[in-house]
Amino acid sequence: MNLVVGSFGVVLTLAAAVTGAMTVFIGVKYKRDRLRIVGAKYAWIAFAGMCLSTFAMQRALITRDFSIQYVAEHGSSTTPPLYNVATMWSALEGSILLWGLILAGYLAVVAKKFSNRLSDPMVSWALITMFLVTAFFSLIMLGPANPFQSFNPPVGYDGPGPNPLLQNHILVAFHPPMLYLGYVGFTVPFSFAMAALITGRLGEGWLLVTRRWTLLSWGFLTAGIILGAWWAYDVLGWGGYWGWDPVENASLLPWLTGTAYLHSVLVQERRGLLRVWNLSLVCATFLLTILGTFITRSGIIASVHAFSEGGIGPWLLWFFSIVLFAVICLIFWRGETLRSQGGIDSPLSREGAFLANNLAFAGFAFVVLLGTIFPLIVEALQDRQISVGAPYFDRMSMPIGVIGVIYESRPNVTSDVSSLCFKSGNVVILRGGSEAFYSNKILSNLFRKALKNKKCNENCIQFIDDTNRKHVDYFLSNMKKYVDVIIPRGGKSLVKKVLKKSAISIIGHYEGICHVYVDREADLNMAIKVTKNS
Repeated sequence: MNLVVGSFGVVLTLAAAVTGAMTVFIGVKYKRDRLRIVGAKYAWIAFAGMCLSTFAMQRALITRDFSIQYVAEHGSSTTPPLYNVATMWSALEGSILLWGLILAGYLAVVAKKFSNRLSDPMVSWALITMFLVTAFFSLIMLGPANPFQSFNPPVGYDGPGPNPLLQNHILVAFHPPMLYLGYVGFTVPFSFAMAALITGRLGEGWLLVTRRWTLLSWGFLTAGIILGAWWAYDVLGWGGYWGWDPVENASLLPWLTGTAYLHSVLVQERRGLLRVWNLSLVCATFLLTILGTFITRSGIIASVHAFSEGGIGPWLLWFFSIVLFAVICLIFWRGETLRSQGGIDSPLSREGAFLANNLAFAGFAFVVLLGTIFPLIVEALQDRQISVGAPYFDRMSMPIGVIGVIYESRPNVTSDVSSLCFKSGNVVILRGGSEAFYSNKILSNLFRKALKNKKCNENCIQFIDDTNRKHVDYFLSNMKKYVDVIIPRGGKSLVKKVLKKSAISIIGHYEGICHVYVDREADLNMAIKVTKNS
């Protein structure tokens, strides 16, 4: 009975998701509000189907119904009651069932929340997107991750029970559901982002919806990561709470991009800036949840957290690729509409600080993603196995350290660089040109005084208080042990000189950009000479 009821629930969810998507789509296309209302009701049918399947699985685990293969492989008559309930998400098929239950729950809540706005095309397209995602995961549960396959147990059969690591800590009952509430919850802001791209309503209105849902999902994911770290600290014996395990990284990646979005969305709400960036962050967060699911459940990586190898990997990769292609096409299609009116006034402004914050989060996410998937890339291309361990992540996740900036006589560089380096957690050593030596010295001292007044280490910002160029040569050639990177700011000749003499790594350029503003009342001949000189 459990087998039949569970399978029926999955089929019901798939049918409701497909029918709901088609009904709402027809309602949007032909502007028939009645169809949109009817289509939204299928969300509740999909949720009912998932509840039915979850009930059947839990009943099978509690009654030790070994006629279901999942129960036979992971259930046991000796498993304590609490861990018996948690057995549902202790392996691949059951974890996808939990994913489907939470996803259908979010779908039903969104349909209820926006029941009075179903005539709004944006809400309709968001529902269509969520219906399609629900249909995909339902299809997986009827294919490579079917939790309701039959099994013919011999007389007296008793299953092995879940992994012993999943039976010795109470957090097994709370960490995975909390993590999934965050993971799956990012489907909602992604759906509204896709709806905004499809409808062309790319103003700030859709942000009010997505920011709240993102904050909710981000909160669940944060709690799930913290509970996971606590669990790892108590059980795995690493001597710590974070081991840069690939599965741990898979949960951290969407948290990083989600955090970046929650900050940058404020800039768009107030100034209408960073439209493409915010849409990209929302979509990237959802894509990283799919990629994380692939890493965790495809069996391609060795991890104490990972599930055994299954046939779900190719399905997730195809889904990831299709969604990525759709996002890129829609952003290119709406390229002109997405252009922001205006820009960030100054790196020292509030918007500049938010952008610096975002770049830090995005850069960190890229570092973690690269370290996580690099062994897979090497194995695919060279057929050899390598590992990227904690030393890489520990080194790359730290700030650069000490930055040396050598620049020409531009006091604005003193203020810009000092501010950005301090905000990013780096120490900076400044060496400006002799023509503005005293201006640069005064500005750097003002920054140091401000740091001291705020009880920060004033030595985070240092200024070479000498115009002798021999000190610069010594700095470049003999300070490699103490300085991590040199950034030259100025003309081609300065950059070439630094490149030639520096023993320290350099982030340089050859061609600079100079902005000259000419007053309409100015002497144009003199202005031309000034421009050429600049």
